[in-house]
Amino acid sequence: MSKLWWTKQFDPRSVLTDEENRAIAPLWQDVTAERGVVLLNAATSKEAVYTIQSGSVHVQRQSQVGHLLQLDQLQTGDSFGQTPFISRGARDAIAIAQTDVRLLVLKKEAIEQLITRHPQCNQKLFEAITQRLEASRMRWLRKVHHYPPGRLVRLIRTLAADYGEVTPEGIRLECRMGISELGAAIGAGRDTVGDILERFQDDGWLTIDSSYWLIKDNS
Repeated sequence: MSKLWWTKQFDPRSVLTDEENRAIAPLWQDVTAERGVVLLNAATSKEAVYTIQSGSVHVQRQSQVGHLLQLDQLQTGDSFGQTPFISRGARDAIAIAQTDVRLLVLKKEAIEQLITRHPQCNQKLFEAITQRLEASRMRWLRKVHHYPPGRLVRLIRTLAADYGEVTPEGIRLECRMGISELGAAIGAGRDTVGDILERFQDDGWLTIDSSYWLIKDNS
């Protein structure tokens, strides 16, 4: 497939015109990587958007205690790396080639050069990147429903509905289940449950006190 074809796939809602797509297409760089290569992480990766031409990529996040939590598995046609272009938040994802992969990479510098030559592309490219990121987020939410994080969310929400107390700060739950009991309930090990709970706290969804849990959002 040509770079122009991949550019149009990156913009599924046709925000960009054909002329703008033709201007973007040459800016993609062909990159290959062998299985196991770290493609993106917070420490070493420059700001760039990656599109997978062939192969598969694991997207993971490292917990504070060093364990890796799998966030998504990306395949041909999927993109990653978009977040820094639309958010000031620090990148905390790690993308690792699960197989040998062929990628198209659009670096921030190339995007800035494009916008200098075609100022009208600025908002349109932002919209296209936002749409790709939202599509990735929704796909992850559908997948995670069947993974340990999703099962743990459902368990916590069930306990909150049955035994929780609604407060101005959120739903207060006196949870007497230990990590081993939670793991047994969702079919996951202690380390996995501990890492998931840590992530929930990092994301601000859950606060764990010595005597109670506070669920900030039960929607």
